[in-house]
This record gives sequence, structure tokens and C-alpha cells, in this order.
Amino acid sequence: MNRKSIVVSYISENPSLISEPIKLARLIISETDGEYSLKELIKEIKETVSELLSDDGDKDGYNTVIISHKTIRTKVDNEFDGNPSAAARAMGLPERTVRRWYNQPNKKTKDVRGYVVTYAQNDTPVHLGFYKSLLKYCKQHNYELIVYKGKYRNPTSIIESKKEDVSWDDKVKPYLLDSRRSLNSKIGIYPAMTNPTAVRPLSGFDVHTGDKSGIFPHPKYQLKTIATPSKSMPKILTTTGAITVPNYSKSKAGEKAKIHHIIGAVVVEIVDEKRFHMRQLSADKDGSFFDIAGGAVAKYSPSGITGNHGLETLVLGDLHHPFIDKNALKASMDQIERFKPKNLFLHDVLDCWAVNHHSRSDRFLNTAKLNHGVMDIEKEVDGSVDLIATLAASMKGRVHIVPSNHDDALDRWLHDEKLDNLGVNSAYFHYLSYNKHLSARPVITGFSFIDAYQFSAREKLDAKYDKSITSRVSFIKRDTPVMIKDVDFSMHGDQGSSGARGSALGLSKIGVKSVIGHSHSCQVIDGCYQVGVNALIPLGYAKGANSWTFTNCFQYSNGKRTLITSIDGKYYL
Repeated sequence: MNRKSIVVSYISENPSLISEPIKLARLIISETDGEYSLKELIKEIKETVSELLSDDGDKDGYNTVIISHKTIRTKVDNEFDGNPSAAARAMGLPERTVRRWYNQPNKKTKDVRGYVVTYAQNDTPVHLGFYKSLLKYCKQHNYELIVYKGKYRNPTSIIESKKEDVSWDDKVKPYLLDSRRSLNSKIGIYPAMTNPTAVRPLSGFDVHTGDKSGIFPHPKYQLKTIATPSKSMPKILTTTGAITVPNYSKSKAGEKAKIHHIIGAVVVEIVDEKRFHMRQLSADKDGSFFDIAGGAVAKYSPSGITGNHGLETLVLGDLHHPFIDKNALKASMDQIERFKPKNLFLHDVLDCWAVNHHSRSDRFLNTAKLNHGVMDIEKEVDGSVDLIATLAASMKGRVHIVPSNHDDALDRWLHDEKLDNLGVNSAYFHYLSYNKHLSARPVITGFSFIDAYQFSAREKLDAKYDKSITSRVSFIKRDTPVMIKDVDFSMHGDQGSSGARGSALGLSKIGVKSVIGHSHSCQVIDGCYQVGVNALIPLGYAKGANSWTFTNCFQYSNGKRTLITSIDGKYYL
């Protein structure tokens, strides 16, 4: 091939580099053993690009095989703030052509369904297995792969110490981007501005994205929700994981970053101009990963794609019966029936609203509850038991009830309620109190008692439902770990370490991976994943701006986790 043919070939393979002739020339030199000089190639590239975009070309005025409308529009939008004239001047291209290309509709009939976003560190090889798996995944589902440039100066790296200029693995060059990218009106990708050793890579970005959710490419997973005005969807900020292998300095910061380095990516499926679905893709050592694209759990590996996989574990967002959101529960039931989890974990099954201690002194509310027949706490417990049985009957695996603060409110009622204030709950109060007295057992630190909700729910469940259901339901005791694939699912999140209040941040530091509930706002901090709710948003006591989401957590058979948020009962495209 002559020089021009080689240039045309590389432009076709790397259209994102048409405005960066120096980088494209260096790529050609690196892959052709330096057959041509840098100066010759730069000149040839500029001339060739101008010819390909010339108005004197074919009948449409451009070569659709070599360069697409989308390439030009993406560059104008993300690098030149939608100004075709400025883009044309900077790229050295005919202004009229760039403007026409920018304004002309895309002729492609098969639109991209979603985007896979990840991070690549300079002067660092890609994880080959993950790279191959991602390509198969994107091709299978018509997703666009976007790899953001990440820069890091590692003085202890043998690769980097001998180089003056930074570069990226040739395999990801066709997918590289380092500018802002809008995916729809409510979510965008923002350049990798944070050092890869940052402990909290999302710190300080709460208002950076305005009213949009934001993806910040970074090799460590972190996710958090930001409160927005009531009735509007909270915005989500997330990092991505990396496609490159760990490559950090031999220092304290480097060692910490290496521990939390994730070979992974984030997939965003675009529903419409405002809605989207987002999930984490976490790779195994060989680069394979699981995902639910298309509504089925499949494994994507370097060697191919296999289907018919189920879930190891499903954790539902807090339930708060009787305040269940119908669409959220519909999505959760679909997940149970579709993905057949071996284990199902339930948080805050009972709201305990009938006798909630927060409203005990509100005589207006309590009078309204009494007049409308919703002050009967036993009736509320009965409904929560029916919910547990319904969920258990829809699956073959085990159902675990996680001890939670709203369930514990039943015990608090027994401790605090005045006897002359019992009303319709008098018989149930005395029945539970009697059994709690009977349950007292001496232990080294004092006495142990039954948990009122667990005792009553177990009793009612066994009395009303068949053993084929009840035998698969277990009530977890406080401080009793339930480990599945190195992840502890036993904690609700209301209690922290050493008697402190619980939080995702605090529980991320205990050295054990976990999935918790409690805050109603989905979150990922290091090894701690936090689910949202399946209850109404907001509940009556939550006033003002809100960050709650309808979010569950999946654990695949390889132990990797992802957060799944539903919108209007839908959670995948």
C-alpha cells in the first residue's frame, strides 16, 4: 500500500482522530515500523481529510464509509460547544462542509441502544480478557464503547520512566475520549479529572453536573445519589472502573489504590431523552463478567457468550409495608421470577406506622389513624407476613429477613407505650409482652429476649402458610453474619461499629464486603453497596429535597454485585 492508502485506512479505523493529525501520524508510525516520517504523514493526513470532506466528492458531498456524520456532530457538541465554525477552524476543514454535516440528520437506521463507559490509564496495558469480553458485549447489544483517558504519573513504573510523552494502549485508541459527552438530557460523562489514587473520587462534584446525573471515569467504584427537589428523579453520580490493569506507584497511596482498583465499566441504556438505566459491569480475573442486558443473565467472556444463568443473591430495597410502591414491587417480582435468585434478602419489611414512636405525641394524626381504622398494629404485622409469604412463594430459594430499625420499632412500642394508651392494640400488646417476659434468658452480659417482630411474624407465618414456604424463610439475628461469596448480607445499616450509628461510609471500613439498606438512597463506597426502597417515595416523614431511589442489588454467581434501579417498573431496555 502507498502512503495515501495507508492514511485512508487508518482514518477509516480511527475516525475520532481526524482532528488530531499528530496523534494519528504517531499511531501509523508505531504500527508500520517507521516507514514514513512524522512530517510526511501529518501533511498527507490533512490533505486526505480535506478531500474526504470536500463538497466535490460523491453525490452526497462526503464519503460515508470513511467518516460518519456522528463523528463530526460528537466533536462539535463535546469539544466546541456546538459551534461548527469554531470546529472547522480548529480542525482545518471547510466550514460549509462541517456545518452541513453537523446539521444533517444521521442516516443510520440502527441506533445505538446504550453506552459502555470505562477508564484507561496512560502507559498501561489493557486487561486483555476484559477488553475482548467488552467488545463481544457491545457488538451483541449494539452498545457504543467509550474509553476515557486517565493520566497518572508513576515514577516507579519501568514503562513510564523511559518515556517523555504519555500514550494509551493501541487497543483502546479507537474508543478514546477526553471531553464531556452528553448521553441524554439527564445524564452525561465528564472527563477523568481526578487522580486515580483518590480515596473519594466523587468528592466535590455534587453540583458540578447541574440537574444531570454524571459519570466520572475512574478506576475505583463509587456511586452516590444527590437530593433533588421533591417529585423529581434524584441525580446519580458514579465512577466506572477501568479497562487497564493496576499500575500505581510503590507508595501508601498507590497500595491503597491497587486494593480498590476495579476491572470494570458502567453500562447506560437510553430509554428516551430523560430516562436511562445504569448498571455496573465487574470483571472476574479472566475478564469475564455477567449482565442482564435484554432481560436475561448472560456471561460475557473472551471465548464467547453463554446464557441461562441465574442470580446468587437478590437484595430488595426497604419495603416498609403497608407503604409499598406498586411499580417498584412489580419490578422486584419480575426480577425474582425472571432471574431465580438462590437467596432473597428483605429489609424493613414492617413500617410499624400504626404505633410509630415518632408520631406518638401527635394527637391529630393518632385520632385520624383511629377514626380510619389504621391504628391496629397486629393487622399491619399480618400484612407484612403475607408479603413475605408472597415473595417466598414466587421462588425456590431461601428468604432472609434482615433485622431492621422499623421492625425493631415493635419492641420499642412494648418498652415505651403507656398502658392507658393502648386502645385497639391492648390484647396484642399484652400477648407480646407476656412472651417477651417468658423468653428472658441469662447471658454473660445480662439477659437476652425475643425480638418481638421476629417472634410474631414467625408464629403467624407458620400458622397460616404451608411448610414448603415457611421452611425457606429465616429471620436473621443481630450480629450474626450471613456470608455469601465473601459478602455479608446480615446488616441493615442502622447500626455501625462499637455502638455508633450506621452508615455506608462507616461499614465500608470494617474490612468485609457488605450489602445494606436503611438510608433509602443507593450508594457504593468501597466494598459496601447500599440499596434504596420498594416503598413510596417519599414516605410521610421525609420532607424537602429527596435522594431516595427504587434500587435493588444483584449478586451474580461469581460474587460480583451491581445496583439495579427501576423507573416506572422498568429496569432494563
